[in-house]
Amino acid sequence: MLGLLPILPLLLANKAVGYNLPNPSGRYNVTLKTGPLIDHSRESWKLMVSVFQPANCNWTVTVPNMPNKSAEVLAAYSQEYAPQLANSTFEYGPLLRDARLPVCVGDATSISPLQDSPVLLFSHGIAGSRLYHNVFASALASQGFTVITMDHPGDATIIEYPDGQLLWNNDSLAAPLDELVYHRGNDTSFVLDQLRNATAMAELGLPTFPTDHIGILGHSLGGSTALQAIGQDSRILAASTWGGPVLTELPPSGIPRPILFVASEHESNWTINGMEVGWRQTHSPKLWTQIANLQHTGFLDAMAMLKAAGHDPAQAPEVLGTIDPDELNRILVAYTTEWMNGAFAGKIGGPLLEGEQPDKFPEVSVVKKENF
Repeated sequence: MLGLLPILPLLLANKAVGYNLPNPSGRYNVTLKTGPLIDHSRESWKLMVSVFQPANCNWTVTVPNMPNKSAEVLAAYSQEYAPQLANSTFEYGPLLRDARLPVCVGDATSISPLQDSPVLLFSHGIAGSRLYHNVFASALASQGFTVITMDHPGDATIIEYPDGQLLWNNDSLAAPLDELVYHRGNDTSFVLDQLRNATAMAELGLPTFPTDHIGILGHSLGGSTALQAIGQDSRILAASTWGGPVLTELPPSGIPRPILFVASEHESNWTINGMEVGWRQTHSPKLWTQIANLQHTGFLDAMAMLKAAGHDPAQAPEVLGTIDPDELNRILVAYTTEWMNGAFAGKIGGPLLEGEQPDKFPEVSVVKKENF
């Protein structure tokens, strides 16, 4: 009983009203640490990160998926830009505010984080939030990756810091996209620098991390960020873009590291054309897949949240799609895992990527592949 005393407050908080998001599906449980990283070389540019670590632990509890103010602002933003999704069956506010995420809880005697796990950075879409991807990040971390999602101060709708400070970006949609992507590329390199900074990591309650197995992925403008980052930072060994076009100048020699291109069934011509630019400039293993019954916005956690809250996740097919959100997460996790592990091992391949399991995910079609 004495061993439970330190975590009793969290166990009691687990009884709070709300609904639970899916448990991560991999072999590991997942710990979660959040906090700021401050880049003083860019006028105290202040990022917020969430660090999802694979671990073995004795207890898990559910914690709020996002802070209340963030939920309030993101709900209002969603209502403004996607009013057709909210209807008489649910409201954005409770959907975002009441979601609870399962995580490990305890101390060093009851939690054993996986040591030296590869690190994957995740970049959100324009005017988005790292909090829109917690379900996916947790599921991917449970496969044995440390997953770090970051808010980009240049265009995130809202960033809520632990001291209560709020950063608003009401006009980010009007900013030049290439300028945003350059800033975001610098964000990713700064985060990688901090992984070896013992002081910065200690302030997050974390050890330093090795940077010899680094990958990056992102959605929409986050995918553009992934392409920019892998082109400018040689520490990044592999990337994946989900509906993210090239928006900046890549190195004249192209990108010599593996890239996984993932498109929804209903991407715009502008997005596809921009992804084609990235494809032509990638001179390494590359794979282009397309997911049926999915819209560009469907890569967010929205459908998973709707399903977990007891609503029909396919109620807005023109906004999100109709694919089952659990199946979508399985697809994204499986392809990301095989792609990144292959890149870190120096040999892209595996049954899924080689097309040897065509019946495993019938919603996925291979558009093209080269160099493996």
